[in-house]
Amino acid sequence: MEKKIDLMHKMFGMGDGLCKDCGHLIRIKPGERSNRGYHKCAVYGISGSVATDWKIGNVGCGLFPGKPYAGDKCIVSLTQRGPRREAGEVPGQIMLEV
Repeated sequence: MEKKIDLMHKMFGMGDGLCKDCGHLIRIKPGERSNRGYHKCAVYGISGSVATDWKIGNVGCGLFPGKPYAGDKCIVSLTQRGPRREAGEVPGQIMLEV
């Protein structure tokens, strides 16, 4: 599986600094899940899962240090799979007789 930051670099290019200095980085205060707090990238996506936690030492993407993101969806939503279909016919499938 591709690293989160690699996907960001692929989509937006490489930035000039570290994520810790980016305007898109959000610090989540200590709470139930962690007594140290953690970080999220607003462009990549924010969820209650560790899957969207962000490493502040990453080299920033091309949106560093806080260029606006014009997309209508967070990046993590673009990587998620859709619902599974039941086995059977596929719409538009051609049936051949042997």
